[in-house]
Amino acid sequence: MDTIWQHGHHHIGTISPASIHYVTKYHVNPNHYPDDIEPEFATMSRNPGIGYNYIKRAKKWHRENGYHYVINNGFKQRLPEYYAKKIFTDYERQLRAEKLPEELDKAYEQEFNRLKRLKIADPDHNIFRSQVYQAEKLSKDNKSNLF
Repeated sequence: MDTIWQHGHHHIGTISPASIHYVTKYHVNPNHYPDDIEPEFATMSRNPGIGYNYIKRAKKWHRENGYHYVINNGFKQRLPEYYAKKIFTDYERQLRAEKLPEELDKAYEQEFNRLKRLKIADPDHNIFRSQVYQAEKLSKDNKSNLF
């Protein structure tokens, strides 16, 4: 690789969900640029887009169940925008966006009440601590699988 690419650092590793996430999180988002600066650009697969085979395989499951998430390594993750646009109509996505805060509040309230029934002294703190622990564990697991 050193003889082919002499314009900076490179690393060849194995592909894993964590390494894919690490690379794709730097995807260029459209921004407003001053007149004297040329905007960044990205080239990528668009026809069909990356993930098209997943949509063909799972579109029915998402539509029949109304699921706006994917399961990746045992964790629910937000449905990527490309998938959501191919699976749900604009109207369906708008309805989901309007319902989401209410659903999150309901889930929080259910967990809070569950902890109160268990006589946990400070349910709010317990929920927060649990979320921090899960985020740290996920972060640590993903870093170990990067390359």
